[in-house]
Amino acid sequence: MKQKSFRLILDEPKLLLVLPSHADNVILEAMTKTPIVSTHVGGLTEILTDGENAVIVEVDNPRDLSQKIFRCLQDHKLSETIAFRDCYTEYDINVIKEEFSRIMETLSS
Repeated sequence: MKQKSFRLILDEPKLLLVLPSHADNVILEAMTKTPIVSTHVGGLTEILTDGENAVIVEVDNPRDLSQKIFRCLQDHKLSETIAFRDCYTEYDINVIKEEFSRIMETLSS
């Protein structure tokens, strides 16, 4: 699937993305319009904040997972809050490239 087509699919609002994992997950594309329910493992601790851009569940806790999914499905204000944010501005490849360039220039000085 071409990147452009992939982005068009992800631009459609989704009901919910649930990632009950023991490892990092690639979620940045989905974060633009989808409420996220995920565990707080690996690199996700740097990206996800409970109640701000995700709902965090305990690892290996199906009861917590089901309660948090139900909460997101019932609380539309919460789902809206965590679904719509400036993910593209913070994690946009051009922003990252500029920051990386600044770091490299600093190191080479």
